[in-house]
Amino acid sequence: MAARSVLLIRPKGFASDGQPAVDNSFQATDSDLTPREIQSRAAAEFEVVASALRDNGVETTIFDGEITHPDDTFPNNWFSTFPDGTLILYPMRALARRLERREDIVEWLLDRYPQLVDMSGMEDRDLFLEGTGSLVLDRANQIAFAGRSHRTNEQLVRNWCADFEYEPILFDTAGPGGKSIYHTNVLLSIGTGFAVACTECIVQPAPVLSALLTGGKDVIEITWGQMMSFCANVLELEGRDKILMMSRTAHEAFSPSQLESIEKFARPVVVDIPTIERYGGGGVRCMIAELY
Repeated sequence: MAARSVLLIRPKGFASDGQPAVDNSFQATDSDLTPREIQSRAAAEFEVVASALRDNGVETTIFDGEITHPDDTFPNNWFSTFPDGTLILYPMRALARRLERREDIVEWLLDRYPQLVDMSGMEDRDLFLEGTGSLVLDRANQIAFAGRSHRTNEQLVRNWCADFEYEPILFDTAGPGGKSIYHTNVLLSIGTGFAVACTECIVQPAPVLSALLTGGKDVIEITWGQMMSFCANVLELEGRDKILMMSRTAHEAFSPSQLESIEKFARPVVVDIPTIERYGGGGVRCMIAELY
């Protein structure tokens, strides 16, 4: 079930934010570039993504970001939608990122998704679930995959699954030094007929693989190095045909045989976003909030 419509936030104050970088090993905090240069490059990269989406027939709604919100180009962390008109607002770990739940954007969403489920109050209890960063959904089979981390609370995952009638597949992850992977969507992406998964960083991958295979997915396994090149931070969408949005970093890291496997299900659309990846710590999937 690939989305045909998406929401993006155009960066106005893009920067490497120290709060999220605490547990995001993808994000750089040092640079030879000035803040103005980082913002300028990120803004140009954003326009490349927006144009690619529209050129490929994906309905794209854009809001301008706020100069005081360095990470607001990643809106998928604070809301998600369902075709029945449900809007879910999520609890975010970083204090600065909670400000991204802007009233004007929420009101726009509520006009289209009037059934509001607001989980943001869980922040007061230090419990977090960062949208489709934390939850990677197999919507066709109603399965929610979630890697436990500081940003993905197990009980909130289970509560979410009970409310929306999804089966939870929870698992532990480990990178160098045993540190958990900060978001599920950097190690796992699920398309209509396939999944890209970094099983190397899943402590017990068998239940995850079993659920994917039982759900009818061809599993494309990637290495730790490929994950760090954002190969799992990709997103299937429905435009004029089925496409898979990916960054140039990811595209160059996939092997020819892996790309051939992907192309059986979706046409890769490649965008160059090195500044956003390096200083935001998120890839093209993180930039796109699906509107179902």
